[in-house]
Amino acid sequence: MTRWVVITGASSGIGQALTICFADSECNVLAIGRNEVALQHTRSFIKNGNVVTVVADLSDENEIEKVVKNINPDDGIQYLIHCAATTEPHMPLTMTGRAALKKSIDINVMAPIFLTQQFAPYFDTTTRVLFIGSDYVGVNNKIRPGISGSYGISKSALRVAVEYFRHEYKDTALIGYLNPGSTDTPMFKAMKTAVLSQQGIFNNSVQAAHPSSVAKFIQAVLEKTSNQDYNAIDWDFRVVTHHQKILSDEPAIKKINIRSGL
Repeated sequence: MTRWVVITGASSGIGQALTICFADSECNVLAIGRNEVALQHTRSFIKNGNVVTVVADLSDENEIEKVVKNINPDDGIQYLIHCAATTEPHMPLTMTGRAALKKSIDINVMAPIFLTQQFAPYFDTTTRVLFIGSDYVGVNNKIRPGISGSYGISKSALRVAVEYFRHEYKDTALIGYLNPGSTDTPMFKAMKTAVLSQQGIFNNSVQAAHPSSVAKFIQAVLEKTSNQDYNAIDWDFRVVTHHQKILSDEPAIKKINIRSGL
């Protein structure tokens, strides 16, 4: 039986960096993205492992079914990592149209929910599913008018879905949640560029993490944590104690530079 690491959003950013990390570990990787050219660019970095790329728009339920067909019935899922997301439209919620809001929810909420459902038959009690979160979850000091109300709504909904999945899949798989904070990805750059003129929203002194650093942290969370910690902790790249849980025996912990998020 082949066990797969399934990664969405593999065309760029954290998803691309994770694809490279797991391929370097000689894993079988199913890398999913919407942009075929960008996916091929991801493949150009791969030197080891078995990487299968799939071009798919996960906001389309038919595309989700197409993705799942790339895994044989007798295969299994080792890790399922939901990186794909969109911050668009970069505008106040009062100006956001129905179609734009629906697209945001389709990509950020519906796609990870239904892809998880479709892959569930390939899960076992050792399977780990990871949902990538955001600073925009919730309302306490998290509202940043003008950036993307639809993004905040969708990421908050995803966070609630994680709790339902933790309960409903408790005998089937382990469900994790991780906030990478500000990461130097094309999505982050696009959002920042769109709202630079708005005072007080972005702090230009904040250093965004490199996607490869975040990817290595995510890989360690998936591979090195206990089942109880993985399932119970809302992992955060910026929290030193979270790094210590996986790197406490390594000198690298002394070099960790955790920067503030937005």
